[in-house]
Amino acid sequence: MPQQTEPVTSTATENANKFVFHDHEDATHVVYYPQAPGPIPSDPTKRGARLDYEGPEGTFSFLGDQIENQAGPLGSLITVALERSIDAGELAFSLVLPPVNMGTEQRETFHTVAIKTKSFGILIKKGARLTYTLVHLKGVAELVILPL
Repeated sequence: MPQQTEPVTSTATENANKFVFHDHEDATHVVYYPQAPGPIPSDPTKRGARLDYEGPEGTFSFLGDQIENQAGPLGSLITVALERSIDAGELAFSLVLPPVNMGTEQRETFHTVAIKTKSFGILIKKGARLTYTLVHLKGVAELVILPL
């Protein structure tokens, strides 16, 4: 005789809408919004993400299509270009954003990494054409009311 099972009920989970990161030396600070705060554009599909970066390379803000977001087995890989030069190459910052289950909480902490990838442009250099620097980050996922 087959056993009857109770229906599975899931608890409501909210997606975080603000992520704040800092490294252990407090030299790098990143704030990421999957949907940028601010006025709602007439075309809602044009409202993109926002990433604010402050680190040894300077202070930068990125919006919409300046931010590359790739889904993969590690979660989302959020990438921005900190430096661009045809001659000297590029410095990209890639943040690994794991899925975060907020449960019923408004705030959840976690650890992740970012990778700074340096390319050497048209300059010919022996060896690997890319170098990587790993940055360990402490993250806080938050569900906040965003300003319009």
